Amino acid sequence: MANEFGQLLRLWRKKLGLSQLALSTAANVSAKHISFLESGKTHPSRDMVEKLATAMQLSASETDKLLLKAGWQARGFCDHEQNQTVETLERIAAYHAPHPGVVSDQDLRPVIVNDSMKLLMEHFYIDITDKISVVEWLFCKTGLRPHIENWDETASTMIRMLKNKYRQSRPTPSNVEVLERLLRQQDIHKMWKQTTTQYNDQDAFVPLVIRTGKQLLNWNLVLMTYGTPRQVSLDEYQMEFFYPLDVATENFARDFLAAPAATPSKIAAVSSIHS
Repeated sequence: MANEFGQLLRLWRKKLGLSQLALSTAANVSAKHISFLESGKTHPSRDMVEKLATAMQLSASETDKLLLKAGWQARGFCDHEQNQTVETLERIAAYHAPHPGVVSDQDLRPVIVNDSMKLLMEHFYIDITDKISVVEWLFCKTGLRPHIENWDETASTMIRMLKNKYRQSRPTPSNVEVLERLLRQQDIHKMWKQTTTQYNDQDAFVPLVIRTGKQLLNWNLVLMTYGTPRQVSLDEYQMEFFYPLDVATENFARDFLAAPAATPSKIAAVSSIHS
């Protein structure tokens, strides 16, 4: 168990570009102790795991994984306040139907997907189970990207938002994994280098023009965050909701995306986050 912890600690440390010395300095422990933890020679206390997680700025879900690998109980979704938060977000996503909506954690991994979003993806024969983040739903060539008419505008806005997000807080290991997958696409890599981080007042609204057959669907993808500083173990959630900009798009949503008794669902990946 301790060796599994050490392997995961080493993996995340390297993904963040930290040396053992840099991590030890940030966590206020010796570099030798970090070495012993990674090799399995020393078993970490619960406080040590949480101290290292804080030093690496890990999310709550990532901290839980680290705790579990070290043999300690995870905090996770068993917390009553967090359960209430998730239930509230489920209702918000459900009430947004027949328009697509998804709630993701701070690593941009989908947590709640309403039925209208699932129906939209099914309409374009998109499999969301093989994509680790909601960003990939847009950027991946097997996602919505081929159907987005204003691709350059949408992509540059999303990239600017991501760059600002990671400038304000150091990317977590999961963030790094998402970025690595995105930047394997040469055009995205080039766009990432060229896009500035200058804030735009309209960046909270991502314009989306999606073609289905001969029809153009006009949406604003509105991004909102949800979180509370009172609960250390509570991840900050981001809500990505589609809002129609014309009657034709509104009618499309009601005709094709209004599932009977539409309710949100937690996709399979969610339960595995804390496994």
